[in-house]
Order: sequence, then C-alpha cells, then structure tokens
Amino acid sequence: MPFPNTAAGLPVARLKPYPLPGTQAIDAEVQASLSNSVWKNYRLIGTQFLAMDVNAADAEQRSAALGQPLYLANLMIETNRGLQQFQGQPPGQTPNSHFFKDGKGVPKNYQFFSPTSANMQYSGNPINMGGCMGCHGVAQTQGFAFSFVLQDGDKGTVPDTGTSIAIPPVQPPASP
Repeated sequence: MPFPNTAAGLPVARLKPYPLPGTQAIDAEVQASLSNSVWKNYRLIGTQFLAMDVNAADAEQRSAALGQPLYLANLMIETNRGLQQFQGQPPGQTPNSHFFKDGKGVPKNYQFFSPTSANMQYSGNPINMGGCMGCHGVAQTQGFAFSFVLQDGDKGTVPDTGTSIAIPPVQPPASP
C-alpha cells in the first residue's frame, strides 16, 4: 500500500475550542508587553492548574467555570484524537506500589489501554485527569514525579547537551 502524499502537509485541527477567554486576555497583555520581541507571536493555548477527574459527572462544567481546559494538547506534536483527548493509562505501564493502595488506583501489570483508570493522585486520591496533567500523571504513577525526563531527578538520566543549562540562563565562561 503506498504512503499518502504529504508534500502539502496533513490537515490537523483542534478537537476542542482554544484558547478560552481568560487565556486570550492574558495572551493580549503579554503580546503587548513583548511587541519588540520574537516572542510577540507566542500564543498560550491554556493552562491546567487544578487536578480534575474526567470521570466526574460535572467535569466539563467545572473546567469551563474555572477557565481551565479539561483536555489540553500541544497541537504541533499531539495531533491525533488520542493525544488531544488524553486520559487514563496507556498500555503496558506498571504503576508503582505507592499508587495502588486500599483497592484504589491502577492495578499492577495490566496490559491494555485503560481510558477510565486513574493516572495521577490528588490529595491522596487517585483520579483520571485529562490532557497534559493526565499524561504527566502517568509518570507520577510510575514514581517519576510528573516527569518522564527527570525520573525523580537522579535515576538513569544524563544531560543531552554539552553544556549545563541554568534558569535563568547564565553566560558561558570566556575562552582563555
């Protein structure tokens, strides 16, 4: 079977309307203050700041009232429906022993995609979060503190750059 001709690109569309009105106001303010910068064209799509269970009956209403998207995705790399509406646990993950307590959480060693399973903990309770926080919550269930890259800061990762990165950036030392 031949591959599709992608010379013109593949059509990609957001499944949810973004940005929300509160985010649009923040964008306008930031863009005005950065009018002489390359960042003047940056547009924040949304932020997730409060853990919300997508399985809750009032999840859509609560997220709309807060101005927080229930699902959030970076459209440049998360173009398909599954990533734009991420929730649950992907297949083959093994949550750590701290995540499954008192019969709550994700059972260890399950094999299939489980869109209704909890993918993070909030206030000691497992919940199924959508979007960015939900995906990074999968890292939390494996003991990686919301970061697949840092893996708790010291377990098996090495920098992928030749120089250290600091925030805020620091000037490299002058060559002798």
